[in-house]
Amino acid sequence: MSKPSWQDFAPHDESIAPELWDGVVGAWAPCLGPTGSRLHDHSRRANWGTLTNMDTATDWVVSDGQYALDFDGSNDYLPLSQTISLGLPGAISLWLQYTSASVFILCEAANTNNYIQMLGFSGQIAMGLTNVGSAQITGPVINDGKWHHVVAVWAAENDRRLYVDGTLRGTSTFSNATIFSVNGFCSRSSGGSLFFPGKLDDIKVHASAPDAGTVRQLYQLGRGGMYQRRRRSRIYIPQAGFQAAWARGSNVLLGFQQP
Repeated sequence: MSKPSWQDFAPHDESIAPELWDGVVGAWAPCLGPTGSRLHDHSRRANWGTLTNMDTATDWVVSDGQYALDFDGSNDYLPLSQTISLGLPGAISLWLQYTSASVFILCEAANTNNYIQMLGFSGQIAMGLTNVGSAQITGPVINDGKWHHVVAVWAAENDRRLYVDGTLRGTSTFSNATIFSVNGFCSRSSGGSLFFPGKLDDIKVHASAPDAGTVRQLYQLGRGGMYQRRRRSRIYIPQAGFQAAWARGSNVLLGFQQP
């Protein structure tokens, strides 16, 4: 299976797992290769991310054989050109690698009263509401320099879940607002404090609540896995069979036998 670059990314129905694109309202994949100071949105909503306070010559890096974006933890961040406004359910999924034990903001989803955050604390990953300790879900320590897949799900007003590497690591029934918006990544309030120190890849915002099976599949596909194309086979069939194969929606490249 081939992995296209951003220049020739195939339609979502050509994806190896097209069903995983259902509900995706933002998708950014540094692993598809450098695109300068603008990170392309592959959800087809043209919601570009802008590399801010970053050096395009050095912050596009290769890690484990694929490109990623490297954030310095000092002032690098990634605001979006449009705020993504969501009602519940919603989710954020991404791949990250870091070694710091400092507190940072990974993604901030703002609502009218609070900030719903994915954050780091003493090397752990967590999700919660600003200044509401009882609402926080704290996951495992992952500041080991390895790539980890993290999914934060807001399934309902009192149903939130944190997955790490395909496994559910915590839940919360703390009630919170039913509307939130996503306006950027790797800092508080698109340029405030608590910047993320590490590498980031394959970020998605979902207007849905992925279930455990979907999260597991996202993890198993790996970084950029949803951008892989389905394998196609080339077969030759008699001309009389063309219409029947077309009607079945056969995932093949059709040709004709020579008489």
